[in-house]
Amino acid sequence: MMKRLVVVMAVMLAGGLFFSAAAPNQVAAESKSVGTADCKNVNLFGMPAWYDGMLEFENGKCEFTPIKNGDDIDMVKTGAKIAANVLRAALVLVAYVAIFFIIQGGFMYMTSAGSPDGMTRAKNTIMNALIGMVIAILAASIVNAIGAAIK
Repeated sequence: MMKRLVVVMAVMLAGGLFFSAAAPNQVAAESKSVGTADCKNVNLFGMPAWYDGMLEFENGKCEFTPIKNGDDIDMVKTGAKIAANVLRAALVLVAYVAIFFIIQGGFMYMTSAGSPDGMTRAKNTIMNALIGMVIAILAASIVNAIGAAIK
């Protein structure tokens, strides 16, 4: 009985985290009275766009601006920033997949009807999903740290 309660609580927590993180940010370029705008990057379900951190307000609109070293475009830093953004988006997707498997494992556990084999498979599914989520969170932290250093 206690194990089922723990699993149900884990599924509820994972579902709450999923729905709180899945709401898209409503950000865009907002014109200000002084004629400038804040170019904020758009995230879809928490996944950054490939150009995240490389938008600037020019000619009355937000435009992609590569990272520059003096007057020259720094292709290495620009490419690394784009790669880091793509990797961050992939890691967010991995986290969503892990949340799906946690929910699936909780459902399998609740519908196992006391079958030891079904309960074992459900527990393994939940455990593997949690391990995958921890790995994804650690990887995202490392990528964010590297991406912040490439400015």
